[in-house]
Amino acid sequence: HRAICPTMDEGAIRLGNGNLSWATASVQIVGVNDAPTVTSLTASINEGNGTTSVDGLTGAADVDNGTTLSIVAPETLPAGVSINGSVITLDANDTAYDSLAQDETQEVTVTYGVTDGIATTSNTVTFTVTGTNDAPTVTALSGAVDEGSSASLDGLTGAADVDNGAVLSVVETDALPTGASITGNTIALDASGAAYDYLAEGVTQQVAVTYGVTDG
Repeated sequence: HRAICPTMDEGAIRLGNGNLSWATASVQIVGVNDAPTVTSLTASINEGNGTTSVDGLTGAADVDNGTTLSIVAPETLPAGVSINGSVITLDANDTAYDSLAQDETQEVTVTYGVTDGIATTSNTVTFTVTGTNDAPTVTALSGAVDEGSSASLDGLTGAADVDNGAVLSVVETDALPTGASITGNTIALDASGAAYDYLAEGVTQQVAVTYGVTDG
């Protein structure tokens, strides 16, 4: 935009001798600041796949001569987001995104300013984080049973999965020890069989059952 300040030079029209004289007007244009223009930005990354960055000044412009643009960071940023100079970065390894299930997406929008030192224009960059499968976590279990008796436990005790909607189940991975069985998620040991008759009073034997916990 420009401010127009007209000034008029003095002049006269003489008609007596037929000569025509024109008065001259001059116009002085004084510049005023034009705010930056911006373009909203996007980027994408998979959960747990490191970082992705965008230059927050991409697509930004200012028609004023000699203008230098810079980023104005907000007071608070979404989880995993940082701003260094004009570079806006999302760390998809941040635990805030661990809960995303396979192919589930979450948009992370960062609102910031682009300034020419006088005027500031708001802009956004939207990161799309796509979830990947996180393996279940497990806790080793233990139990006790007397020879001649049986006992069971839930193989999912202590198991967890951070992914939204994950359903866990027990799967057999190795041959089972004598007397051991897996039904659904229940792991049982029947110590009434002849395999354990040799145990004297107070003598113990450890029976390890190796199994898997899957999220499907």
